[in-house]
Amino acid sequence: MTLIERDKKALIEYKIERSKDAVREAKTLIDNNELFGCVNRIYYACYYSTEASLLTKGLSFSSHGQLMGHSIGNLYIAA
Repeated sequence: MTLIERDKKALIEYKIERSKDAVREAKTLIDNNELFGCVNRIYYACYYSTEASLLTKGLSFSSHGQLMGHSIGNLYIAA
């Protein structure tokens, strides 16, 4: 199933906002010396940003593992 452009744009914006939220949460956690939680939120900020980036290329994945596998696979192949 393909997303229509309006829905795709809304989903990309949503993922970017989720990423920004995760960064804000990470800042709060680091200010309170909650380093494990901070790392978790930064990981998800990267994850949501990756989702948004791939959506701009027309790519979407049904699972976390597929998205990360595709992203990491292409990173190493390109290198």
